Amino acid sequence: MVLIREISALLISYLISFCFITFLFVYILNVPGKITGNQELVDEYYLKGFIINIPFDVLLVLAYLLFAQLIIYGIGVKNIVIRILIVMLTTLCISGYFYNMYLSYPENKNSFFSRWFHAVGIKAVIYDIVSVTAIYGIMVYILIQTTYKLNMGLK
Repeated sequence: MVLIREISALLISYLISFCFITFLFVYILNVPGKITGNQELVDEYYLKGFIINIPFDVLLVLAYLLFAQLIIYGIGVKNIVIRILIVMLTTLCISGYFYNMYLSYPENKNSFFSRWFHAVGIKAVIYDIVSVTAIYGIMVYILIQTTYKLNMGLK
């Protein structure tokens, strides 16, 4: 029962933080457009492809964070600054891998990610690092706030 409650708290805090950061970064502040400088592709992904791409991003970012958490738990990191650095480095490695993979082939006009990496280059990786780290930070904040209130008997 405790495990189910913990997993539920993690998933709910993840989904809240994902929605908050995506809405704030993409639809209010236009962070991907500002970082990458390619508003046309940002609009294609987040506006035209919203129905498919947002659920895909939910799963993709979750995979990034799960991989980072495996490292964090595997080496027993408690310090939040080190945890955030691990999330950043994990995102750099995963996105960097895809960046190198897509750039090692000629641009495929039928693949959004091929066009994305060819058009914006390393800025795509930078945006991923900023976005995934922000989602992680908000998720941890939510977990700390709710865990504290639950442990103190507050509602």
